[in-house]
Amino acid sequence: GFISLLDKYIGGLFISPIHQRKGIGTLLIDKVKSEKGSLAVGVYEKNLPARKFYEKLGFKYVNKELQDETNEYVLNMVLNR
Repeated sequence: GFISLLDKYIGGLFISPIHQRKGIGTLLIDKVKSEKGSLAVGVYEKNLPARKFYEKLGFKYVNKELQDETNEYVLNMVLNR
């Protein structure tokens, strides 16, 4: 798996499907949280597994916006230290 950061914004978090639900994503978030402090992420509203993952880690909903490129709603979330 890997995580992509743009300062404190999570641009992507990807874990191979055969290794999901083993704590790897949580470890990656914990690592960058210890380095960056607060974090932000945008999650597609319809991506329920990703939303639940970030909520479980303490990310809070900030707002919702329509992404022009995909015509999908993105939920912006933050995690404060």
